[in-house]
Amino acid sequence: MDEQNNKQDYENQNAQENQERNQTLSYDDQDVPKSKKEDGSLAEKEVEANSLEKEDPAEKAEDIEKNVSVTEEKISEEKKEPRFSCSYEPPYGAPILSSDESVSDKSPKRKKKPKALIAILIVIGVIIVFIGGAWLGPILLDQESSLPMPSGSGNQEDDKTVYANFSDLYEAVADSVVDIDVIALNKNTVGSGVIIDQDGYIITNHHVVENFSEIIVTLRNGTEYDAFYIGGDAKYDIAVIKINPTPDSELVVAELGNSAEVKVAEDVIAIGNPLGLSGTVTHGIISGERMIRQYFYPMDFLQIDAAINNGNSGGAVFNMSGELVGIVTAKLIDFMNGEEQVSVEGLGFAVPIDVAWRCAKDLIEYGYVTGEPDMGISIGMNNSAVSITESRNAEINVNDQIIAIQGNNVTSMEEIYAVTDKMEIGDQITLTLRRRSGLGYLEFDVTITVEEHQP
Repeated sequence: MDEQNNKQDYENQNAQENQERNQTLSYDDQDVPKSKKEDGSLAEKEVEANSLEKEDPAEKAEDIEKNVSVTEEKISEEKKEPRFSCSYEPPYGAPILSSDESVSDKSPKRKKKPKALIAILIVIGVIIVFIGGAWLGPILLDQESSLPMPSGSGNQEDDKTVYANFSDLYEAVADSVVDIDVIALNKNTVGSGVIIDQDGYIITNHHVVENFSEIIVTLRNGTEYDAFYIGGDAKYDIAVIKINPTPDSELVVAELGNSAEVKVAEDVIAIGNPLGLSGTVTHGIISGERMIRQYFYPMDFLQIDAAINNGNSGGAVFNMSGELVGIVTAKLIDFMNGEEQVSVEGLGFAVPIDVAWRCAKDLIEYGYVTGEPDMGISIGMNNSAVSITESRNAEINVNDQIIAIQGNNVTSMEEIYAVTDKMEIGDQITLTLRRRSGLGYLEFDVTITVEEHQP
């Protein structure tokens, strides 16, 4: 009997110890997840708060679609053309299509702003006519300028520095790249820029700053400046702004390279402010040299496969010697192959520095890019006919059809381009036009004198 009681007491004691141990484990198990859940809740609230600060992508896409305008061609949803983002207005008040960069409703702070991790990638699509082909761009005129050329302004030397890795290269050049916040219509547009002069001149894209009411520049060290708009050119998508640095400020000026000496497949890095993520660096190679037509003009671009996103516009492309060889301007985001929409990756484009620097010098000295021919009209295809889509010539009306140029019949844009690609200021170009008149059509000739564009 005693033995049975002892056995029962032993079992009761073990049961009580097991219950206490389980209770202790239960408390420990609850404490850890509770702390983790609280941290997770805070993280979720922070992400939610950051998400609320950004515009709804669907609303942004709808706003951008409403602001899209057509110049060179009447482009519809059915038009099978590639789409570009970070793109720009075409030349001289004749927009093909335009778009802002990633936009937030927040006004910029006057103090250094932490760059929050953006949870949603906002893609802003812009459609422009893409024509692949040979390197056919406009002739660059070497204009004199009072702006001194920075060190390394394209005079390549055989013994120039070549950085052994991307990290060393980044540290050598990153301070010359700035973040740009533009207040326009109560919205904050982000972009990038590159310092080109100790006095505070900064080169960027025209489409980044064109609709500004206020421009704020942030250096890599966090110092903020109010910037002044010097000038911009929509055709080349280049603009110049200026800050007034403090006397003790030592701005880091980008060393200019020579884009004419850039070789396909050489390594490059791109530095900018994509989606407000300051100082982002991506690397790749020069993928090719491409011609993209804007208005009447073929435009030369460096094609790169470094990752480019909205906010990179106006940023820098450096070679492995730390020389600035291009200004980021656009990327291809999708393409229609017949009825199939094809997604595109790794097709970014930059304005060659030889072109960008010529534009910058002219904008600083004259306020516009000199030597640019202007016919005063825009053209596009309408009902299988080459038609006038915009006219600044009193003799030519919108919707007039071009049936001949220089006496040669034309039925396509390419036949027009065969003449306009070679035109120079002072040339006279005769168009034969057809205009609807009453129940029939009137045909007549108009001779245009090509003038220098002056805004």
